[in-house]
Amino acid sequence: MNSGQQLKNRIQREDDLVNARINIFLVLNGLGAVAVSLSVSPGSKYLISLVGVAVNVLWIILSIQCLIIIFRLTKKLIDLGIEEDLAEQIVQSALSKTIMFRPNAILLIYIPFIILSAWVVGFWNLN
Repeated sequence: MNSGQQLKNRIQREDDLVNARINIFLVLNGLGAVAVSLSVSPGSKYLISLVGVAVNVLWIILSIQCLIIIFRLTKKLIDLGIEEDLAEQIVQSALSKTIMFRPNAILLIYIPFIILSAWVVGFWNLN
């Protein structure tokens, strides 16, 4: 197996891990939101909200690391030369040249920041 194929396999593996982690992230946030809405005690609402904020902060840290790994692997693959790989040419030409507007960046950074913001606002406005 050549190094280009090894890089593609590793990128696919990292992407699969990201997808699995996103599912866990969304489930945790959904369960947290339901727990807050069903909770009667203000103390438990604060605790659940605080845990929600902590989970989202940790998720964003993890996401930045994942995004950097995938970006560096992809850059190395491109540096090796993708002229012979038509599929990779199509993918790279369709995606933005900057990492900040690629689908993984939106899923791993922007959406978690929006959800984190909702947790912070919810925590702040608990009554």
